[in-house]
Amino acid sequence: MRPVLIASISGILYALIAELPLLPLSPPAPPSRMQDIVGYYVQYGDVLRTMQLFGGFGAMLLLVFLLGLATYLRRLQDRPSPLSAGVVTAGVAVITMNLIANAASLSIVLNAGRVKNTAQIQLLHDFANATDILMSLPIAVVVAFASWILVRGQRADRWIGLTGFPVAALLAFRALAVGGGPTLPFPPLYPVWFEALAISMAVRELRGGDTGVHLSTPFAADSEPSAGEWSERSGRCDE
Repeated sequence: MRPVLIASISGILYALIAELPLLPLSPPAPPSRMQDIVGYYVQYGDVLRTMQLFGGFGAMLLLVFLLGLATYLRRLQDRPSPLSAGVVTAGVAVITMNLIANAASLSIVLNAGRVKNTAQIQLLHDFANATDILMSLPIAVVVAFASWILVRGQRADRWIGLTGFPVAALLAFRALAVGGGPTLPFPPLYPVWFEALAISMAVRELRGGDTGVHLSTPFAADSEPSAGEWSERSGRCDE
């Protein structure tokens, strides 16, 4: 099985896991008052524990997807570039922050009913929430860098790249909530964009791996023929 195809399947699964909080069966947002946070984690402990475990598994799927995405982007460009390297670097930051936020939230769930000092629970809750919000910045870098490469392509890649720029802008704007800006929910367009990109990658691989993108032409229309071409033309004239 091709590595890019495996990565695209992993990307689809990761996007589905990232969309779990949008389902009606998911628990509501945590309360704002500190005295209600402990009761919230005790009441929804089982569901939150399952979601955190799914989040950790999704982080591993994201790692596989990003490695395949870097290969796919390098294939589009016919050479390595700082943009494709930046996608992987920012993606590693996303995975690290995702695991840290999941670990902090899981610690709250496991200790919510046993810790009497609610200030400790509040500290872990604020830390996990801030990490989750700041995680939007490296995700925005991943989407923006990948879109910059995809927009120079053809057909579906170009449209996915064009839609990626507003998604990256929303993700970057969401991080302003840490500094006192307006609080935005996690943009649902982000996992949908990843899912569309993963499906496009899978379709191209199933068609034979032809990206259909030509970012550079070997010979310009008005370029001078090379020495080999002059020799070939001279040979044809002699014949």
